[in-house]
Amino acid sequence: MPNTLPAWFWIAYYLFLAITIGVAIYNLSNRKSIRLSLLVIWIAITVPIVGLLNSIGRSEELNEFQHLVSELQQG
Repeated sequence: MPNTLPAWFWIAYYLFLAITIGVAIYNLSNRKSIRLSLLVIWIAITVPIVGLLNSIGRSEELNEFQHLVSELQQG
């Protein structure tokens, strides 16, 4: 099984994203900060997709954070 971050991290991460999207949708329905709410929804959906695409090429001995750091060091 490949290395990954602990389950509590992923639960907190996706819970944070779900709450963020929920609050942005609530603000859209109340017509508050429409542009900012749309931007938040777009970023909250795009970040996990980009993270997934970035982690496709990682080796099995690195977890996601270690892979990110090594890629940033390589430029």
